[in-house]
Amino acid sequence: SSLYGMEGSDRKTSFKSWQELLDEDCREEVMKEVMDALHNKGRFDFRFKIKHTDGGVRHIRSRGNVERDAKGKPFFVYGMNYDITKEILLNEKLEEERAKMIQSSKLATLGEMAAGIAHEINNPLTIISGSASIIEYNKEKPEKIIASTQKIVNSVERIGRIINGLRKFSRQSDGLDRRQCSAYEI
Repeated sequence: SSLYGMEGSDRKTSFKSWQELLDEDCREEVMKEVMDALHNKGRFDFRFKIKHTDGGVRHIRSRGNVERDAKGKPFFVYGMNYDITKEILLNEKLEEERAKMIQSSKLATLGEMAAGIAHEINNPLTIISGSASIIEYNKEKPEKIIASTQKIVNSVERIGRIINGLRKFSRQSDGLDRRQCSAYEI
């Protein structure tokens, strides 16, 4: 048949010739399905890959029924095989695009988070720098030195909390959630 690329060829459209077209990756599983339909359930609905005579791989869906005689022996198989290659390839392409979009979203989220972290770390560093300058220029005024020293300690502790929050965030699951971007304490 044209579905398998066998029209006009010397090949007979027999079970054996069909079996030879099956892709090796799925041959055993497909044969199990066929035998199960013949010997047990009668109805069948499965998918498989074939090596088309044009050299390409085709994805086929097969649905049908096995008719049995009065003794229960199979005597007639009927059904329909149809090419689902385009559907399979489109689904694969959609899955690739979906994965790219997820990755892009993760990168965008990480970019936003990095900008927020840089801002949050910069604030205490500005306080540390300013307080250190006050200490440097006001060596003779102990109350200003004490106040500036406390601001430095508080800012260093704040940076430590931000860093610890980042460590917690990095240990969380791979899936990024925008709510997790505020995982660090400020």
